[in-house]
Amino acid sequence: MTEYEFVRHPDLMEMESHYDDQWQKYSNHREIVTKTLASFANQKSSLCVLGCGACFDLELAELIRDFFKITLVDLSGDAIQFGLKKQSVRASNNVVVIDGVDLAGVDQFLTRYLQHPSRILLDKIIMEARDYSPDELEKYDVIASTCLLSQLLAKATECVDEKDHRFVELLVEIRKRHIEIMLDSLKSGGTGVLVTDFVSSDALPELFSVAAADLTSLLQTAIQEKNYLHGLNPKMVAAVFQDPIISERIRSLKVSAPWRWITADKIYACFSIVFEKAGDDQAEESSL
Repeated sequence: MTEYEFVRHPDLMEMESHYDDQWQKYSNHREIVTKTLASFANQKSSLCVLGCGACFDLELAELIRDFFKITLVDLSGDAIQFGLKKQSVRASNNVVVIDGVDLAGVDQFLTRYLQHPSRILLDKIIMEARDYSPDELEKYDVIASTCLLSQLLAKATECVDEKDHRFVELLVEIRKRHIEIMLDSLKSGGTGVLVTDFVSSDALPELFSVAAADLTSLLQTAIQEKNYLHGLNPKMVAAVFQDPIISERIRSLKVSAPWRWITADKIYACFSIVFEKAGDDQAEESSL
């Protein structure tokens, strides 16, 4: 099991034994994510975090202080409960847990496809990925996706051969729909924060030693050389927001500088895209 799998699909005994080390190594990444989210908070605002896992990405005490209500969403309820316990937080009216949610809507189909691939099933998977909408989500003032997009795409990559002529189409649909789900779950004028990793030290070992001042240059070269996780070229992720259907729903967009996410045995390069959903009046004008 890789460290990435350990954090996102945890064995609780393993997680317990490594928790202190993991928590410490995440400190810079967690500070960046938490401060970004807190900057959009007020005492009347709600926050939803998609793919929170065991909440290593989140300083919950700070977010609970800043937001009126926090909703934590993940496939693994055990991981969320473990993270809450470790940060001495209990689920309550102000901290809501939603578990068992497949945020791409195709997890079971992909598992079936891996066992028994067929053209008909792959067609169904792509259609489901394009149209999926999780009923469990409400409307929030701020919604964040914390290194979840890479997991959703990784599952597809594990199950569908990249040589398949519809492989890229599947990734494109999952990526686009994930952003649309974030928009669908925002109140008018709300803020979305998409945080994603896009390359690891497995493919780019220089991440272990690069100076902070040289990080952007290193990553620009990696992107030019197509050294990034499937579907996560930062330029292509940002380009999704230029899709006419999505762009008319957005008032503003900002792409962050990259940073390093240090884990037990490797490092990931991450970036965030912060977007503001258009108000109802603006959206109506854009559609005229």
